[in-house]
Amino acid sequence: EGIPFTADSASITNLDTARLQLHVLSQCKLEDLDNKLGMQDIAFKSGDASFDLFYDGPIVRDKSMLQDIRGTMTIKNGAIDYIPRGFSFSRCNGSVLLLKDSIRMDNFNCRYKDNQFDVALFGSNIRRKFIAGDASQTAVIDCFVRSPFINMDDFTSLFGQQKQRNA
Repeated sequence: EGIPFTADSASITNLDTARLQLHVLSQCKLEDLDNKLGMQDIAFKSGDASFDLFYDGPIVRDKSMLQDIRGTMTIKNGAIDYIPRGFSFSRCNGSVLLLKDSIRMDNFNCRYKDNQFDVALFGSNIRRKFIAGDASQTAVIDCFVRSPFINMDDFTSLFGQQKQRNA
C-alpha cells in the first residue's frame, strides 16, 4: 500500500528543537506514487520511479518539510496524463532534480501519439508556493521543448475547454 523507503543514513540532533538529517532511497510504481500525491493536473498511470533524496531540517508535523527535500526522482517508461488538456504521454524517461525551492529537468523525453519530445525545464518558487502555500512570490517555469516533427492535428485540445481530474 505504501511506498518503501530505505535510509542509508539518518541522524537527529538538538532534541530541544529537533533537526533531522536523512538520506533515503526508494523504487516504486508510478501509479503507487500517484495514489500518494493526488495531484490535480497530473496523473501517473504506469511506469517506474526511483528516488535519491536528502533532507536536512527541522522535524515538523505537516507537509511543509517536503519543500526542503532535495535530490532526484527518475522516471522510466512512464505513462503520464496531463488532465487539463487530455494529453496522455507515453515512454516518459528522465530525471527531475529537486533543488532548493526549484525543480529542473534536463533531457526528459516522452511521446504523445506519434510525436516525440525532449524537454528541459527549470521552475523556481514551485515547492514554496504549491507545498507550503506561500503566495508571497510568483512561481516561474521556463520550459523548452524540442521535437523533430510535430503533427499539429494531435494538439487540437489545446484550444478547447480544460478538463478536471475525476475524484
